[in-house]
Amino acid sequence: MEAIESFIGFTMFGSAAWFAAFVIVLIGLVIISEIQEDGVIAFVSVVIFMGFNYFKGSLNISDYISWYDVGLYLGVGFVFSVVRTFFKGKELDGEYEVYKADQLKSIEKGGPNHYNKVEEKSKWKLDKFNLKEHVFRWWFMFPVCMISWFFGSILKDIWNFVYSKFESLYLKAFNV
Repeated sequence: MEAIESFIGFTMFGSAAWFAAFVIVLIGLVIISEIQEDGVIAFVSVVIFMGFNYFKGSLNISDYISWYDVGLYLGVGFVFSVVRTFFKGKELDGEYEVYKADQLKSIEKGGPNHYNKVEEKSKWKLDKFNLKEHVFRWWFMFPVCMISWFFGSILKDIWNFVYSKFESLYLKAFNV
C-alpha cells in the first residue's frame, strides 16, 4: 500500500493522472519498440518522458537511481546482450542451412539463382540481420527484451520439443 501512496505522490502537469498516463504510454511504446525490434522508438519515448518529467513533473530520478544502480543495470544488460547474440547466431546458422539447401536445389534444377552460387555464411548473415542495432537494444532494454525472448522464442522452442516427442510417440503407437 505504501508503494501505491508513494506513486500517487508523483505528478506531471500537477496531476497524478497525467503522470500515470505518461508512464502507461511509455511502457506501451517500449513494448511496441521491442515488438518492432526497433530501439529508436524506446529511446525517443524515454527521452521525451524524462524531459517532460524534468520540466513538468515531480519525480526526481536521482533520488531513486544511483551510479551503482546504473552500473549494475548496464553490466547485467551487457551480459544479456552477449548471451542473446550467441543464441541469435545459432538461430541464424540454422536458417542459413535451410537457405543453402534451397539454393543448392535451385542450382540442380537449373532455376534462377544468384550467379549459380550460394552466398557465404558471413555475408548472408550480414544481409539478413543487422547485429549492431539489436545488440544495443538487447543491452539497454534487457528487461523487456529478456521477457520478450523468453515468451516469444524459448517457450516456443520448449513447446516444439515437447510436441515432437509426443508426435513421435503417437506415430510409433498408431503405425504399428
